[in-house]
Amino acid sequence: MNFSHLRQHCHEHIDFVQEAGYSASYIRCLKENIRWILNNEGHKSWSLYLEIYYDRIGSTESELYKKNHRVSFGAIQQFDLYGEFPNRRIKNCFIIRGAYHLNTAR
Repeated sequence: MNFSHLRQHCHEHIDFVQEAGYSASYIRCLKENIRWILNNEGHKSWSLYLEIYYDRIGSTESELYKKNHRVSFGAIQQFDLYGEFPNRRIKNCFIIRGAYHLNTAR
């Protein structure tokens, strides 16, 4: 995967969510995950954001941890691939209805 768009424009994404009044915990998670992706891109051979998500959550059992990262990675994916900012109205396409596979351990 090529993260040049994310690397060059991630500050726009962060600025947008801060100005839009997103919670401090959401912004912190978004920043941490962007940093994690960019720090690990040379060490991993990802082809999908779902693979990145699975690498990030590892073998955690915490459903809250998984949910927070699904939301964060979905927002990052939409921004990186399509240039779309979160808008609180459109469901995140990263989270698929009936996505039971996301709740199972790999």
